Amino acid sequence: GKRVVIVGIGNSALDISLEAARCGSHSVVILCRSGTNIIPVADYYGRPADQMLNTRLFGALPSTLRNLLFFQLVRGTTAKFRQHGMPPPPKGKDSVGFANLKEHV
Repeated sequence: GKRVVIVGIGNSALDISLEAARCGSHSVVILCRSGTNIIPVADYYGRPADQMLNTRLFGALPSTLRNLLFFQLVRGTTAKFRQHGMPPPPKGKDSVGFANLKEHV
């Protein structure tokens, strides 16, 4: 039941935070200097999401359509995080956000 603080938002930081949440930590807080887009590891069918984004077909699509598909992917992931307690992003360019995420997806 300890409180855990993770500094950074890279792959290792997110893996460690997930393990800490699964192992019964009282709370897990992730600190980062700036925001980022988090995409799921796999799609609904278990296929790796990064391989989907690196295909010739995806690369041949117009940039507007690629951006729309990427936005949909990120929006779905963000919705899952919000269901588990992540607050919405702060308003304004100088705002500082804080999230205490106990639950994991």
